[in-house]
Amino acid sequence: MDKLILPVIHLSILVGFLVYKMKGPFVAYMKTRHGEVSDGLNRAKIQVAQADSKKKEVEAKFANLQKEKDLIFADWRERQEAQSKAIKESTPKVLAQMKIESEQNKKSLEEQIRGQVMKSIADQILARVEDKVKAGLTTESHKAINEQFMKEVSA
Repeated sequence: MDKLILPVIHLSILVGFLVYKMKGPFVAYMKTRHGEVSDGLNRAKIQVAQADSKKKEVEAKFANLQKEKDLIFADWRERQEAQSKAIKESTPKVLAQMKIESEQNKKSLEEQIRGQVMKSIADQILARVEDKVKAGLTTESHKAINEQFMKEVSA
């Protein structure tokens, strides 16, 4: 038993010495760790509260989703009907304007064609007259015209 008491005493002294020396750093570590855990819990509580509020917002949006869809569809339908009405009202005006413009274009083209035809006819007539004049002016008639001209000039 003697042999057992001495090692127990030495072990007790060693453990007591270690506890004495390690008590300060251990307490400081535990306080720091306690603060970190406490802060983490507080942050977690805040995040849970934010998540709950977001969940409520999303649930409210889901609850109103059908109403919003109906409102959007009604708005879209009103715009489509207004556009359809505007098209129906403006179509006769546009068609009338297009008819007027086409008639103006037709008249303009007719005038251009008439002018080109008249020019072409005039060119053809002039070409025929030139051909006839050339055919009519033979060497003899040309001499006679020159003689007549000379008499008139010299007189």
